[in-house]
Amino acid sequence: MNEPSTKIYFDNDLNQLPIYYNRDLIKVLFINPKNIFVIWGISSITYKKLETDLKTSSENISFELLIHYKSEDKKNFTKKISLPAFSTDWFFEFSEPVKDVKAELIGFTEFSNSISILHSSEISIPSKKPSLSVNMDWIHPHWLEYSQTISKPDETILIPKNEFAQQQQLQTAQGFSLELNPFFENQIFHSDGSSGILSSFSSSGHKK
Repeated sequence: MNEPSTKIYFDNDLNQLPIYYNRDLIKVLFINPKNIFVIWGISSITYKKLETDLKTSSENISFELLIHYKSEDKKNFTKKISLPAFSTDWFFEFSEPVKDVKAELIGFTEFSNSISILHSSEISIPSKKPSLSVNMDWIHPHWLEYSQTISKPDETILIPKNEFAQQQQLQTAQGFSLELNPFFENQIFHSDGSSGILSSFSSSGHKK
């Protein structure tokens, strides 16, 4: 019987990550609602095309990273970052939680217009708070007996009837404010349809 080859374990080319993958790639990785990490790579074919389009050599080309995103109130923003030479990744911190983030890599020279090189897919960053929306297919009938549902174009909200009258007073011209609903911050629903109150504690262990 032939012994299995162990060459793969001693071949440096097979045991080290390549410095350059020679492929077009740009990805946005979210860390939390306020922090993202962007990685990218440009293939030799794209570099040659960029040199042709900008009518210059690669050493004269500068790059910028554009971060497109929406604030929590769905307003569009773009942040522009001038990139150091040979950079292939960037950590970015937002001042507030954001959503729907995508990245774009731009190439330009001192005397030319900028050219968009790579676009990432748009990622939806989770909210900093648990979702208050419910899927009606999974709602226990007991909850519906004691709750009021509010339907919006993209979600359904479930509120206890004794809280509903108070919540109506908190509505604004822009619609229902989810952040002002205290019920979901301390209420627990059980699979049998019953509910309970969750007491919150401070970091020191004292009940709030």
